[in-house]
Amino acid sequence: MVDTPGRPDLGPSRSLATKIMLLAVVTSGVGVVLVCAALTVSYVREARDDAVVRTTTQADILAVHSAAPLTFDDPEAGEETLAALAADPATVAACLYDAEGRPFAWYNATPSVAKLPGRSPVPGHVWREGDLLLTRAVTMSDNELGTLALVSDMDALDSLIRRRLGAAAVIGAVAVIVSVLLAWRLSRLIVRPVHALGDTAQIVSRTGDYGVRAAKYTNDELGQLTEAFNHMLDQIQARDAELEQRNEEMEQFVYTASHDLKSPLVTIQGFVGHLRQDLGDGRHDRLDRFAGRVEEAARRMRRNIDDLLELSRIGRISSDPVAVDAAELTRSVVADHEAEISERGVVIEINEPLPTLFVDPDRLRQVIDNLLTNALKYGCNEEASRIEIGGRETDREQELSIRDHGAGIEPRYHDRIFRLFERLDTERDGTGVGLAIVKRIVELHGGRVWVESASGAGTTFFIRFPRRSALSAAA
Repeated sequence: MVDTPGRPDLGPSRSLATKIMLLAVVTSGVGVVLVCAALTVSYVREARDDAVVRTTTQADILAVHSAAPLTFDDPEAGEETLAALAADPATVAACLYDAEGRPFAWYNATPSVAKLPGRSPVPGHVWREGDLLLTRAVTMSDNELGTLALVSDMDALDSLIRRRLGAAAVIGAVAVIVSVLLAWRLSRLIVRPVHALGDTAQIVSRTGDYGVRAAKYTNDELGQLTEAFNHMLDQIQARDAELEQRNEEMEQFVYTASHDLKSPLVTIQGFVGHLRQDLGDGRHDRLDRFAGRVEEAARRMRRNIDDLLELSRIGRISSDPVAVDAAELTRSVVADHEAEISERGVVIEINEPLPTLFVDPDRLRQVIDNLLTNALKYGCNEEASRIEIGGRETDREQELSIRDHGAGIEPRYHDRIFRLFERLDTERDGTGVGLAIVKRIVELHGGRVWVESASGAGTTFFIRFPRRSALSAAA
């Protein structure tokens, strides 16, 4: 694109502050020019109208006094009448014409008489170059005796117009300066938050640090843009942290999965080797025992695989969130464990009413089932055989709790038990995935889960959801 000489460059090479300043200068300059043009037209029109009125009044008075000289054919008396014009410096010439249109009496402020025509002009007024020619009929008793012509010089009028336009130009220049100063101030107000956004974006791009935030200076659209930008950084930072956590969990997952899957395989491989050797030696007394061990290892491997598959599906909501009666769902889960509960002699107390939760019912069942299974497995013995399930509500949150009266958990392990594949009791069967599944499901619903326990004082798991939680179907 070729630049046009004299045309302000508002292209992409200019800074925003420069564009605002140039825009203010151009806008105010055009405004001043238009105002001066309008004032010029107005001043000229007003001055000319005033001149016509003044000269007409003057001509009417002289016409009255000129009737007698024309009637008595007395040119000297006519010139004396016209000589009164000497008191008005704006009137430079005058001529009294007789009824035939011939000059009768003259008045000239200067020696030149070129400003007056040799014959009587038509009554009216004519603007000529630099002066006004006004013609008035001289009458008496409705008889036209002659014509009076006056010439008014416009130099004084032009000088007045120039003075007024000069004053207007000074005022316009002051207005331009003030507008430039205001534009400079405005450009700072506009550009400052824009620069803050740009600097923040560059820092994020250069360092990858999503923890920085742009400063908010105003509450207008730029302030809203800053808030939206910072909110975007919040989301990116949260996703980045979540991704980092997922990567750590994936590393742990790969390590633990390989270990937990390898262990049953080693067991199967070892006992299959013993079986093959016994069959080769003709021994059959250990076949049943070895086959049982192989079967148990296979079951353990299947359980590990099932847990890992279930863990991979936790990021998805299996059905739309609906209002779920937590008490009814809890009774259903307890019924599923009726045989185990009866065998262990455990008493389950459901302290109703429990809140109605807006959740995925399948996932909530899974949470309650895992926590109840955990309580039956680790929180019940011959001395402690009661599990209490309760709930409560506040204006903003809804809570469920499952309490056992078992051995309890030391506070230093309270966070660790929710990690993938963490098992505090390696003596009992388990994969260390159940509580990690609970944590993911609860967080998927916008809630949180925690444990309160001490060694020898029982354990209580709490899950808390926002009221009417809006679930996000994260993949």
